[in-house]
Amino acid sequence: MNDSILTENELFSLFCRENVITIKFNVKHEIEFQHDIMFFDSDFLGKIRDRRVRIEGKGTVELYAFVSFLCVKNGCESLSVFDFTLSNYFEIYRKNAPAASSIPSWCSVVEKSDTFVMSVERSHLPDGRWPDEVVRRGSFYFSYDLRSKPVVMTGRGSLLFYSVMAASVAASGCVNVLVEKPTENQLIRIFGDFAARAAGKKNGLMIGVLGDPNSGKSVFSKVFGCILQRSTAKSVWGYDCDAAAPTSDWYIYGLQRAKSQSEIDFEKKARDATKRKWTVTLEKQVSERMKIVKSNLDVVVADFPGGWHDEKSNTHKRIPDSGRAEMLANCDGFVIIGRSDVPERIAEWKNALAEYGLSNRVIAEIISESPDAPPEVKSARLDSDGIFRAVLRGLDRKNDLGVCSDAFMNQFGIFLNRILC
Repeated sequence: MNDSILTENELFSLFCRENVITIKFNVKHEIEFQHDIMFFDSDFLGKIRDRRVRIEGKGTVELYAFVSFLCVKNGCESLSVFDFTLSNYFEIYRKNAPAASSIPSWCSVVEKSDTFVMSVERSHLPDGRWPDEVVRRGSFYFSYDLRSKPVVMTGRGSLLFYSVMAASVAASGCVNVLVEKPTENQLIRIFGDFAARAAGKKNGLMIGVLGDPNSGKSVFSKVFGCILQRSTAKSVWGYDCDAAAPTSDWYIYGLQRAKSQSEIDFEKKARDATKRKWTVTLEKQVSERMKIVKSNLDVVVADFPGGWHDEKSNTHKRIPDSGRAEMLANCDGFVIIGRSDVPERIAEWKNALAEYGLSNRVIAEIISESPDAPPEVKSARLDSDGIFRAVLRGLDRKNDLGVCSDAFMNQFGIFLNRILC
């Protein structure tokens, strides 16, 4: 029986197979959550309501959680998720079937003062995987009294487990759901009080992070996002603006779990295969997505691309063309990262910003040295010109973000006060 295509876009294909509506995520490594959820509009909801639905393909835990929550909340007949490990579909929800009376063994729910935290538990097995039978028995939604509190979903677990948790909180009546990205220690709100800001309300603050390739820029962006998240009740999000060569979750996680140089090389080769060339059109697309993110959040850390290689002149340009200017103009402040062996690059980036009248928005200059060393703030000060200057060690992708943010946080107090006041 041929598939009947209902919708096709850059994020997923929606088709009817054997009278089941299937959502298949496309191979898309540069996933920007607040942009991509706009594909799930009223037309999408109309197609899944009162229908059997399946989810499959490559996505992230927050996307799978979001779609699972959305389908259950909007009245799908049933919901199934494809599990890659067991190569099987698991029906995790049926509208007319009672919820499981207890939570599965792989999950825990803890009530905090202002939230519930629903976690994927770590398996006791040496490889960290849950036994197949535990997965099979525990892949059905459950009911829980959430008492109108927000729910945070977290823990290192499969897309299937996150879908089960999301279906459960939707069926339990929760209307405020967040996911803590396991690889970034950041909260992303997948449902609830997260509508676009009211007309006339001030946009959030966007901080752009600039620097040469291999300067520690992307690591700093993620660590800085973690520090901000821990320092304020405001909504904080890290946005990877490098759509041509994104530093994706799967790449960071792959480097962290790699046990040999050959495994590291494999992860780098896989990432290199996803890279593409910058164009003005791509820059404008990223700029529009930056505006969407900024209109929804209080603070955004925007990790900019490291530069652009001109094949004709064989030179590395730091800001290629007018398309990049539109991206830069979205930022209210800039942090520039430079390696200790080439500190003059910071001045070159400032000169590039001056071409667009943006050099007065530089708020911090960071020198990265000894990336293989333990995370440490070697020096930090707020100078008379109002610019925060620091020398950091340990800005390497293999280092745990939580360890880095612990090491840097106290010395960043004066800088945080300037940003969050």
